[in-house]
Amino acid sequence: MFVVLTDACPKGDHLLAPICSVRGVGHDGACVFKAGEHPAIVNESYLLYAKTAKFFGKSLSSKVVALEFTTSGTLSAELLERSIKGLSTSLHVEPWIKKYLKG
Repeated sequence: MFVVLTDACPKGDHLLAPICSVRGVGHDGACVFKAGEHPAIVNESYLLYAKTAKFFGKSLSSKVVALEFTTSGTLSAELLERSIKGLSTSLHVEPWIKKYLKG
């Protein structure tokens, strides 16, 4: 499962970060979701900012149509805000992402 972290940039790209289940210690604590904070999150989970990827908007749409990606509903405003804030607080965000966010 992924969170779309940005609106489309002028090139049409979006940043997505995967959601992973917490398994013991050693996870990125910049954005942790409790089980049940979203209907699709059934275990304590976190955003794996180290694996954030850039996707072209039309590519995302075609992956949804091809059922390679499925939607799990939108995040609440509070969860989305926490997810976006994690981009600036995580120690695992790649330098290219910080440069991308600055424009």
